[in-house]
Parts: sequence; structure tokens; C-alpha cells
Amino acid sequence: MEIKSPDKRPRTPEDEEPSKRQKLVLDTAPLDNVIPEPHLYPSGDNKAPDLKKLLSYAKSQPIPIHPHTLPISVSHVHSRRAWLIPVRGTLPWDRATSAVVLDPEFSPQTPQPGGTTSSEPIVWTHAALLAFWQYVLSFRQKTKLGSLSLSFTTPETRHSNLNAHLDLSNDDDEEVSLLKKRNQDFHKRIAHPLASVVYIKIYHYAEVSMHVRHGIDLFRFKTESPERRIKVMEGARLVLVDELSNGVLIS
Repeated sequence: MEIKSPDKRPRTPEDEEPSKRQKLVLDTAPLDNVIPEPHLYPSGDNKAPDLKKLLSYAKSQPIPIHPHTLPISVSHVHSRRAWLIPVRGTLPWDRATSAVVLDPEFSPQTPQPGGTTSSEPIVWTHAALLAFWQYVLSFRQKTKLGSLSLSFTTPETRHSNLNAHLDLSNDDDEEVSLLKKRNQDFHKRIAHPLASVVYIKIYHYAEVSMHVRHGIDLFRFKTESPERRIKVMEGARLVLVDELSNGVLIS
């Protein structure tokens, strides 16, 4: 005869399910339909940047990518650079933050706040990804940083080879567990070629790179609760590239 401990509640059907709180299932399917077309917005008129009263990103010390050194010089007034925001995969530069996308069918769809270190991946949901795209489109139209162009780039190989599950340890506080725990595999990840990564690219005048980085950092995902906005990219280190997609710095 089974004897139940009096301090334990009866098990519910939810208890019998393979615990969704223990695993986050990653979306490895094509992401083309998550972002509505067009996936490319070219630069508008070549209006000059107006840097008065605009803030520059200063949350972390930039890391120059060889052969560059700090301070990064601008060769001429019309030089262009671009920030790469990873959506899924790992950019091929050491110390750059990687990204994953949660499967909308099997994983919670409240996006996770960014990690405390750059080694923790950005964790996107479909809704957060769409919201960020809409945010940068609005930023492009309203900014005083000169002409910006945007692109959403997906690889020729449509399926990521990232592990499709993130194991989460049991935790008494389910929400904290889901929002904070990261899989240790990401600390040992191997960088993939840029062509295999899904990313958003923001082209801009080189002289305003850190101002654009500040604008990216301001993005917050609005949840159903008006008081709660999630910093999806908190702590992320993004890569700045030149016109040939060569790395310039990480910030």
C-alpha cells in the first residue's frame, strides 16, 4: 500500500506532463515568415547626422577587432558601418553574443531578459523579434542620426545546428527558473560562419556608430502587463562591421 506524506499535495495532470519548466524548445525552422517583407529597407536621402543632445552607448568598453585599435578612426565623412544583431546562431567573432529563438508551440512566449554576461545568448520569441523589427523601422524613420538602412538576413542553410533543447534545472520559483537559467553548452559554443547566422543588420554613417548602438539598447519588449518591459538584449555584445562585413569592434 502506498503511503502518501501528509505535507505533499495530490499530483495534478500538469505534474504528469514532461515538464515544460525543465526545457525550452528552440525553433530551428525557417524564420522568413516571422518578419513581414520587405526584408531590406535601403537608405533614404543622405541627410547629415545631427548629434546634438543625442546619447552615445557607454554601458561597456568597446573591444576592437584586429587590426583595429581604440579609438576607432573614421576614414572619411561618408564611411558606412553596420551593427549585426544576432537572431539565431553565433557570429564568427570571439566574445560576441549568440542568439536563439524559442519554438512558439512548445516554449513559453514571454521573451527572456538578457543575461548578466555576454556569454549568455539573446533569447528571442517570435513576438519579440517582430517587435524589435518594428522598433528599428520606427527608429530609422524618426532618428536624427542620418540615413539608416536595415536588412533581415537568413542563411542559405535554413536549419541551425544548435541544440534544440535548453535544459533547465528545477527551481521553486518557476518564472525565475525560466527567465534566468541558461544552458551551459553556450559557454562552449563554436562560432559558425556569418553566412549560417540569422541576423538583423543596421547600416549607418560610421561617425554615429555608438549613437546607433545606444538606440538599439533602448529597445524594450512590452508585455501584457504595462508595468513590465523586458530588456531582451541586456548585457549583449554586438558586432560592428565595415562596408565589407569585416569586424571593427564589439560592444
